[in-house]
Amino acid sequence: MLDRPSKPTRDALLKKKILVGGADEPNVIRLLPPLTVGPTEIGLLRGALEEIFAAEAVAA
Repeated sequence: MLDRPSKPTRDALLKKKILVGGADEPNVIRLLPPLTVGPTEIGLLRGALEEIFAAEAVAA
């Protein structure tokens, strides 16, 4: 669960070609990785989230 609305984060991930889902709860990002997800893909998601959150912090 995020401490902010998830839509801007989901939109930013989509721009980076990372697909995530929404949920009924507005602060939740739903992850549905394929069974073949590995450390490389997890690292890409983590790096993208860190970049997005850092950019949001600077903008605030």
